Amino acid sequence: MTLFNDPVAIEFRDLAAAAFAGRDPRDSDEILTGLIEAECLSLELSTDLNGMGLGLTPSVEIFAAIGLTGADVTAAERAFASLDALGEHGDDEALEWSERVLAGSTELIQVSNGWQLQECGNSFALSVGPQWSSRRAIRRASYLIGLADCCYQEMVSHTHRRQIAGAGLFSKQLVADKVVRILAEIRLASSACREAALAADAGAENRVAAALRAHRLAIFAAQKASRSLVQLRGARGMTAHSTSGQLYKLSHQHSGTEDLGCSFSEPRLEQQPLPLAVADSGIQH
Repeated sequence: MTLFNDPVAIEFRDLAAAAFAGRDPRDSDEILTGLIEAECLSLELSTDLNGMGLGLTPSVEIFAAIGLTGADVTAAERAFASLDALGEHGDDEALEWSERVLAGSTELIQVSNGWQLQECGNSFALSVGPQWSSRRAIRRASYLIGLADCCYQEMVSHTHRRQIAGAGLFSKQLVADKVVRILAEIRLASSACREAALAADAGAENRVAAALRAHRLAIFAAQKASRSLVQLRGARGMTAHSTSGQLYKLSHQHSGTEDLGCSFSEPRLEQQPLPLAVADSGIQH
């Protein structure tokens, strides 16, 4: 495990992992249902909405746990973002809509003049700003770090199992160097993500900048780790039932910023040719 392993972090990750254990990781709605039933969404939820108000600290561990299992985060991310925005309102109507979010019956929609929640023809306009977007980016960064860590563990496992001329693949210097560099990238991004969460909870002046840095580092770590895993696995890495192929797709699918409702600039990542297996698969980079 490359993420923080202090008792509190482990407890939150274990809570999330138990919540969606046995559920289909490809079904984001099923993952959200597990988190709701385990009351994971109440940890960050504002006390005005009958939540615990613990801030982003537990959420980053929950999202990392989702990434570690290679699950789709879409529904969970939107639910957390919806409740976060409703917490800014703190009135009876917001409380009513928070109960709808926790029932899994709402949809977060971006409209021309902002964001709103919709349910069965009814809608509720959300008042959000840069801080809301930056908190979304921090949760997303944590998820990407979880995906990167999952890729790293797959790389370690594969390179120790794979034998070439009687020696483990990990014994090759170039391979070992690649794996260790991935570990360093994950630890750097993980540290930045935790610092960004603490800054957001404390209302620090640099909270938006810290969120941007964490998000950029997490994107870089996830894309680099997933690309490296596919390269190590070769053609098998992009088969229909391949874990590495699924991790690659998730890492790139959730690396954008358009759906976060923020003005974050896309990070400039290393421009490298796609692995042959990925290029042949038709997956968009």
